[in-house]
Amino acid sequence: MICRDDCKIIFLASAASVHSHKWVGLLSSSAYKIYWISTHENNVGKISSNVNYLEFTKGGAVFRFFQALCALYRLSAAGKVIIHVHYIGYYALLAYLRPARRLVLTAWGSDVLINSRSFLKRVFLKLALARALLVTYDGGNMKKRLLDLGCSSNKLLPIRFGVDTRKFCKKAHAEDFGVIKLISLRNHERIYDIETLLKAVKLLYVRGFHIKLSLYGTGYDSSRLNNIKNNLGLESVVNFYGRYEYNELPSILKGNDIYISTSLSDSGLSSSTAEAMACGLAVVITDVGENSMWVKDGVSGKLFVPSNANSCAEAIQFFIENSASRIECGRVAKNLMRHSNDMRIEAAKMKNAYEGVFAHA
Repeated sequence: MICRDDCKIIFLASAASVHSHKWVGLLSSSAYKIYWISTHENNVGKISSNVNYLEFTKGGAVFRFFQALCALYRLSAAGKVIIHVHYIGYYALLAYLRPARRLVLTAWGSDVLINSRSFLKRVFLKLALARALLVTYDGGNMKKRLLDLGCSSNKLLPIRFGVDTRKFCKKAHAEDFGVIKLISLRNHERIYDIETLLKAVKLLYVRGFHIKLSLYGTGYDSSRLNNIKNNLGLESVVNFYGRYEYNELPSILKGNDIYISTSLSDSGLSSSTAEAMACGLAVVITDVGENSMWVKDGVSGKLFVPSNANSCAEAIQFFIENSASRIECGRVAKNLMRHSNDMRIEAAKMKNAYEGVFAHA
């Protein structure tokens, strides 16, 4: 029997990430003492009172890292401790410098799918994975890469990021009848290929469809994408809204008809896609990664060929011309998220996994 009074879970994760807030928040309801160390400023929202949050954002990068490392040593000095790293990069280095018997790593996607292409990062990933007692992942493509990096299969546990189906439960309902409202939430970086979406919207506009596209998110590519919008003559069709407050997202999604993701790479189902599906939107997404496992073409959404504007336009046009299919696909997607991708179910799996990790001598 584990004495929970003597057990701590120390999260090392960026407080600037919504993903970190969602997971630490859900797991904070466990019986263990929860600590969270971040060297990134919390600009997302309030942190649960059950979490002992330590933020180190003053001074230079090396000073912040040293402060966080000292705090990690201090907190992990006594009792049974799990150090749980979200994203196997910067924070994994922090954990690596504090050797611990109970190290849990959660891969997010780009940390293993993209960073492993760099020789030095690949070497570090192998070292971190070798030290970990448990490694969680979301998506079969990540599992394959983790195995390629030398991670033992008996360390691997699939835990989906999931979606908060209680928060994202509003039925999608666009109020501007006669105009089909499209929305994208992916950031403005080349990997998300927003340029293809703009070209697809141009094709639909030329075909005479009454559409509006709302582009949320930010990134280094925003200026270039805005120029592309203007060059395509889409000033009256496309609006850039930038960063959004996460708590406002259910209402934002509710006011749209079709969600689109042009991402060139996804590990598992992206959070924004899952949230749109949970709200009952029809989704049009690239046929990459495990997207086809979640979106059955014409049943729970539409898939299209990556970087192919015509393929994207055809998929969107299908939903514009078939309102009954649009509504039915949204209904199927909503039920799928509720029954197969609820983050509370996934959090319960993680809590059970902690029991096994704490039992490790």
